[in-house]
Amino acid sequence: MPFKSSGSPIGGAFIPATFFNVLLIVANIFGFAYILHKAGFNLGLMPKRRNDWLDIIVLFTFLISGMAIWYIPIFFLPLAISGLCLLIGQLS
Repeated sequence: MPFKSSGSPIGGAFIPATFFNVLLIVANIFGFAYILHKAGFNLGLMPKRRNDWLDIIVLFTFLISGMAIWYIPIFFLPLAISGLCLLIGQLS
């Protein structure tokens, strides 16, 4: 994945690379959980309720928009909304 070069390393590559790496880790965890669920193992990682699936979708939206914000600034809006949804979901 190409990262923009800039004078500051935090805005240049660290934050989008962190979002990208966390996105890959979370996607791998859910991919393996789905494969094991289909194989008959119940690890408790697969969401069962509608709210759990909504949290997963919001998490992926947060990670994707956090990575894309450094290339297209309008992605700040989904980043902020999904971040607030994740916080409100944990508070309730």
